[in-house]
Amino acid sequence: MARPSAAAAGLLACAVLLLCSPAKSAAILFDFPSFPFIAIFPGIFPLGYVQPPPVRIYSRQNTGLNMAVRDGKVVLVTATSGDAKQLWWKIPAPTSVGYGYWLVNVATRQAMTSPPAYGPMQVQLADFNPFINGKQSLWVPTAPLDGVFYQIKPYTQYSKALNGLGGYAYDGTVIGIYSDTPASPNTLWVTSSD
Repeated sequence: MARPSAAAAGLLACAVLLLCSPAKSAAILFDFPSFPFIAIFPGIFPLGYVQPPPVRIYSRQNTGLNMAVRDGKVVLVTATSGDAKQLWWKIPAPTSVGYGYWLVNVATRQAMTSPPAYGPMQVQLADFNPFINGKQSLWVPTAPLDGVFYQIKPYTQYSKALNGLGGYAYDGTVIGIYSDTPASPNTLWVTSSD
């Protein structure tokens, strides 16, 4: 019986590492520390995919507020620099999945998902996996409705739009989905990579 060479043993060890922890091992091997989805989902993010810049999602009702993750919820907060929970990756979906984009929080690596059709209106956060909750996490922008501001609609519930629930924008306003009419300031948003 032939003995395995050192190279074969090394290759086997690498394969075991990849199988045991694909996300961490792929991120280490391919050096994608800030945007690991390229290594984790190569079918969605092919080789050569360019990492999108993080964006903030500002409210038309109060442009000093932007969306952030706080205590496991998506809320409006006063825009401050240096807070990764206020930053989102706006990841375009390939046509094989649908149209629109995913909104993935930079700090938590969770995707903003639309709530069930019948239930609480508050948006949810889920671990980003385009193969499991891909369409539930897709968002579709409308054409601009007030200057540069537009509605952001859930792919699965197109008659609704992201909404600062309660009608008033203040630090702590919970983000949900609600009817897209009328297009009031608490339903209008703009993304900016400032």
